[in-house]
Amino acid sequence: MNTQNQKVSITEKIGYSLGAANLIFQMMMIYQTKFYTDIFGLEGAVAGTVMLQDVS
Repeated sequence: MNTQNQKVSITEKIGYSLGAANLIFQMMMIYQTKFYTDIFGLEGAVAGTVMLQDVS
C-alpha cells in the first residue's frame, strides 16, 4: 500500500467548514419550524411562509 502524507488545501478546508455551517443552519430551521407549529400554534403553511420571509 502506497501511503503519502498530503496536506489539505485551504479551499478544501473552507468547503468542509461551509458544509458544517449548513448543517447547523438546517438544524436551526427544523427547530424553528417545530416552535412555530407546536408552541406558537401556527399552521404549517403559515410557518413555511414566515420562514421564507426570514431567509430572503
